Amino acid sequence: MQYFYDKQIRRYIQQFLRLFNNFSVQMGHNEAGEPEYLRVPIRYASKERMTSAILKNNSENVVNTVPLMVGYVSNMQMTPEMRMYQHHEEKVQVYEKKFNYTTDAYEDKVGQTYTVERHMPVPYKLLMNLDIWTSNMDQKLQLFEQIMVVFNPTLNIKSSNNPLDWSSLTYVNMTEVNFTTQTVPLGTDDVIDVGTLTFEMPIFINPPAKVRKQTIIHTIITDMDVVATGELEEWEGSSPTWDASDQHQTYVIVTHENYHAKVTGNVIQLLGSDLSSTDANGDPLSWATVLKSYGELSAGISQLRFRNTSDPADSSADIVGTVSFNSGDVNLLDITFDTDTYPATTLTAITAIVDPQLNKPGDGTLAASTLGQRYLLTNDLPELADWSSLDAKKDDIIEYNGSAWIISFDASATSAVNHILNNADSKRYKWTGTAWVNAIEGTYKPGYWRIYL
Repeated sequence: MQYFYDKQIRRYIQQFLRLFNNFSVQMGHNEAGEPEYLRVPIRYASKERMTSAILKNNSENVVNTVPLMVGYVSNMQMTPEMRMYQHHEEKVQVYEKKFNYTTDAYEDKVGQTYTVERHMPVPYKLLMNLDIWTSNMDQKLQLFEQIMVVFNPTLNIKSSNNPLDWSSLTYVNMTEVNFTTQTVPLGTDDVIDVGTLTFEMPIFINPPAKVRKQTIIHTIITDMDVVATGELEEWEGSSPTWDASDQHQTYVIVTHENYHAKVTGNVIQLLGSDLSSTDANGDPLSWATVLKSYGELSAGISQLRFRNTSDPADSSADIVGTVSFNSGDVNLLDITFDTDTYPATTLTAITAIVDPQLNKPGDGTLAASTLGQRYLLTNDLPELADWSSLDAKKDDIIEYNGSAWIISFDASATSAVNHILNNADSKRYKWTGTAWVNAIEGTYKPGYWRIYL
């Protein structure tokens, strides 16, 4: 067995001695007629050693005075009636506060995490004697009276302040009183009188506990290829944002409860696996409830990151923002995006997004054609003089060069990913190769969003 020594029995003895550390006797009066008191010391020693020292008249350079109290162990006994399941183990999670070495102070955040594995302690009964040495009957009666009123018949003690010590609390029980060691008739020798009080303490001796440091798992991703036999060559990753029309679900990400996160402006909505914002009971899904198992959200510090790639393990294009709880809706988080993490624009900003079949330059909804105007089309361009009879199609970007409208971005001829800023709403849009989508907003699938508390 590996060596260990935790001074457990020693602490029980020390706590026992401390019970008698503040008793006094009156020794007479001073010149002013006021009573004088003497605090009675308490020592630990065996009865045989103290008796020998006194009987030898302190001939061995040991100064002993009375009154004096001496405590010592008389015996230890097994207590099988207190024994519980010997092989029981209990695991306790311990969380430290995070320590900031820059400010030299603790923060209101979770730091290191530990698991303490405690084993069942072994019960014993510790028998203690307290010898009271006095030179006269009055001293003895003073001490007996003060001590006996305290024990009626027990007094609780605590062997340690460790919150994980499940055996620190016990009690001291007075079981017997031996008033004196002297016999009758008394002799003429100057003999110090000794009275003995007997006590018992139920104690537990603990084996060493196992302490393990835990590391926090930030991300768990399970990738499953859902394809038929012989079709592995057709496997491909899907878009990180949800498209209800997309039935080609070949890339499945499994996360906690399969929650989705819907980004609209500067708020994040929590959605279930069925894209509903309520649970089975019809109650709103709560961000605070979901995050409770993982830690505490710090407003303006905790981050929410969105994967802007098809690979959930690729963090190179993450869009990052700091979050806080929405004051009016438990289903929402407020977010402040770090614009430096936005995808870089690859095309010149557009003036607006328009439907050319409903709007035209100078009709009151759009300004008259001027140099530099750029529009993203949501429909094919009609054959109207206002648009210079340009043969532009849906998803194209057209631009006015000062005399005519021209096609600046031909969607049918561009398969590469592009990003652009819309000056009308200050939002960024992404050309996926087949369609224009909001580059930031949308409903992010499980695995493509994560919170760093």
